[in-house]
Amino acid sequence: IVIIGGVFPTYHWQQILEENPQIDHVVCGEGEEVALRLIQALQDGSALDTIKGIATRKDGKPYRTPPAPTLQDLDAYRIGWELMGSNHYTYWGQRKAVVIQFSRGCPYPCTYCGQSLFWKKWRCRDPQKLADEIEMLKKTYGIQVINFADENPSSNPREWKAFLEALVAKDLGLILVGSIRADNIVR
Repeated sequence: IVIIGGVFPTYHWQQILEENPQIDHVVCGEGEEVALRLIQALQDGSALDTIKGIATRKDGKPYRTPPAPTLQDLDAYRIGWELMGSNHYTYWGQRKAVVIQFSRGCPYPCTYCGQSLFWKKWRCRDPQKLADEIEMLKKTYGIQVINFADENPSSNPREWKAFLEALVAKDLGLILVGSIRADNIVR
């Protein structure tokens, strides 16, 4: 069984299912809870049309269920960092690196960007929990570079500052890579 998800599949689920018979299901929108529900239903043999946030085939034709609710607690699901094992993912001059998110969403309706359409609302992880996770990545896996996949992590200056202060207090000597709006820097 092949399940895919992400921004492109969310917007193009019908085309994907029409043109790619090897793909069985598409998780649309945020996938943490939806993927768990889909996998459980597949294991149990339950009806898939009751699962919000998926696209599949019904009577051989692409079909999408209603959207799933937006994930409110970004700390409710963890990344399986242990799956990295001894792999050496590198970035910026062959330094060990990971991609991580502090937040999802962006409150700005920029015409050149579709992120506000996908993520709907800006939310962030607990600043201290994320700093603790990054410390674990440094000490357990030797991570040197943290690449933020956030659309705009500094959208809430109070939360972003709390995270940066928690991380600085750990004195880990990391390289942080990310994108934020210029007007969020010059305040």
